[in-house]
Amino acid sequence: LSLRDVIIDGAGVRLGGSLRYFSAAKLTGGADVTLGKAAAYPTQIELGAIESDGDDESVITIPGGARRIRVEGNVNHALLAIAGNLERLIVRGSIHHSHLLVGATLGATLDLGDAQFNIGNIDFARIGGDVIDSIISAGGDPGEDARFEDGEVIGGRIGSLVINGIVGGFDSPHINPGIYAGELAHVVVGGYDLTDPDARDNDAVVQGTAVVDPLPTPANALTTDDIEDIIGRAITRAAELGVLATISIVDREGNLLGVVRMDGAVIDVDI
Repeated sequence: LSLRDVIIDGAGVRLGGSLRYFSAAKLTGGADVTLGKAAAYPTQIELGAIESDGDDESVITIPGGARRIRVEGNVNHALLAIAGNLERLIVRGSIHHSHLLVGATLGATLDLGDAQFNIGNIDFARIGGDVIDSIISAGGDPGEDARFEDGEVIGGRIGSLVINGIVGGFDSPHINPGIYAGELAHVVVGGYDLTDPDARDNDAVVQGTAVVDPLPTPANALTTDDIEDIIGRAITRAAELGVLATISIVDREGNLLGVVRMDGAVIDVDI
């Protein structure tokens, strides 16, 4: 269905059947678009912009997966809930006061309070501007209070996420707006690769109360110097105890950050 030159202003649009393609010039004024049953082939959506205000959030509900979502302008005060996986997201502008929830199914009220959250994946996403007071989630679950907070992740994966601007939390109903996934394979914000431990000490790109979860906030992330210092102190302590040890450091998700085996330490260990 192509409404490429149509502005949907405050209207409720219900589309039945297994819709594979939907386009519109703009959603505004709290427009509500609900696609039909889960399609055998993932849905593609192309929009000029989503421009609503704080009183009238525009909502897009997709009961299955989505192959591609493309927005040429900004996304303001929007809620996109995708029950399945999302292959590709392109937003040319910025995202403000919005939610992109992959693995989420909205209830009758179309708000987070009665949504169901499951594991979902995002293969690739690129945002041309900032992500401010917003949530991009692949498998996040805000819990009963419907307010996202650092650590509220049940699973899911973001393969590649590139945000040309910053991720900021300045005036959000969420305790920690930002990015949520069980695994972040590649994340670049403002030109900094946040999956590189050496780059995480730059807090200019993740500001305010925002987080990139499961990565620690830049101010709290371990740098290479931190890791080397911890391993060095562990080796010193092992020597004091007369123990030949293999020392490893992982992050809270279990990703290996560093490992050292002291000369003579046991190589194979059964657990």
